[in-house]
Amino acid sequence: MRNLFIFSLVIGLTTAGAAAAQDKKPQPLPPDVNPVSLTRLPPLTRNDLNDEGKAVYDKIVGPGPALTSGPVALSLYSPKIAQVFSDLNGFLRYNGD
Repeated sequence: MRNLFIFSLVIGLTTAGAAAAQDKKPQPLPPDVNPVSLTRLPPLTRNDLNDEGKAVYDKIVGPGPALTSGPVALSLYSPKIAQVFSDLNGFLRYNGD
């Protein structure tokens, strides 16, 4: 009986939350927020970087689509940091315990 009550409560809250989310209109972005990156920094392209940055960009992004948002895209503003993040991610993903 208790499980049924909890299940009903969760379903009710989920349904109410979904209905409330549909009723809300998206708020416009502040004028200083880039609509693509959703940050105050515009997304970088490979051509925006110097030679060191291009080498790091090629290693991280490769032939894939350009990164427009997220921590990796922002880390490319500092290629040395982007390289460290990439190395750490690779280690944790493939060599971590």
